[in-house]
Amino acid sequence: MEFNFEEILELCNIDIAQEKKEYFRKQVEKIIEFYNTLSELKLEDVEPTTWRFEQTQEFREDVPEKFARPDLIVSGFPKSVENFCVVPQVIEYKK
Repeated sequence: MEFNFEEILELCNIDIAQEKKEYFRKQVEKIIEFYNTLSELKLEDVEPTTWRFEQTQEFREDVPEKFARPDLIVSGFPKSVENFCVVPQVIEYKK
């Protein structure tokens, strides 16, 4: 599997010092090689297992609740504008 390490860094918004890039590129390459090895395993006849004991997932009804004091939540934000939490931009858009 071919991959472009620089593109991965850009997509993940990771900045690595130039002198460390080769080390991390090799680490990512090893991870991908291991994944490729796993994907070659013949698992068609293997029953999937998740837990030692059977478990069922119980869903609860998703019901919105009104908070009695939403101002207390907003007061915990590091920065807010009109009761909205303000965070730094994390996604850069290419034009």
